[in-house]
Amino acid sequence: MASATTCGGLFVYKTTIGVDVYHKINYKNMEKIKNEVNFKNWIKNHKILTILISIFFLIMITNIFGGLNNSKIDYDNSNNYNSQKTQAIKITAVKLIEEYDENEVSAKQKYENKFLQIAGTIEDIGSDITGDPYIILEGQSGLSGVQCVFPKTQISNVSKLKNGDEVTVTGENIGSILNIILKDCDF
Repeated sequence: MASATTCGGLFVYKTTIGVDVYHKINYKNMEKIKNEVNFKNWIKNHKILTILISIFFLIMITNIFGGLNNSKIDYDNSNNYNSQKTQAIKITAVKLIEEYDENEVSAKQKYENKFLQIAGTIEDIGSDITGDPYIILEGQSGLSGVQCVFPKTQISNVSKLKNGDEVTVTGENIGSILNIILKDCDF
């Protein structure tokens, strides 16, 4: 039978044939292993919560990427596309969010899959997981804001903006997840 002890940062154990074996203890690795074991135990003890969180993130990712391809606008006919873009519905970000808050079904019928010309104040600037730049126009109610996603060709224009700037953006409303999302935006 083997026996083991620790001594001055060394893990010492005797094998069954009487040979002492010394291993230097790496405390950083032990802490990582301890944290991994604690996380695995938490997952085992909270199976239902873990499954629900996983399903939530799966639905979010599916909606984000599925929604981006759910456009009803005919991009093959560029004249029609440009015509629809120039005839965009003019509205402020605050008013659009108010309408979604009052009656989301009605707002979706009125605005979804249509071009909108949105005026508002920039609350956040960033890029999504595909590298496309975006701005979020602030609202004053339940939804976070209006997220305007630009093509990569607009990076230089978006990089000149800062939080608090007043802008007017035109893009296609593809629906709402946490924000109301407009894609293919330009100024």
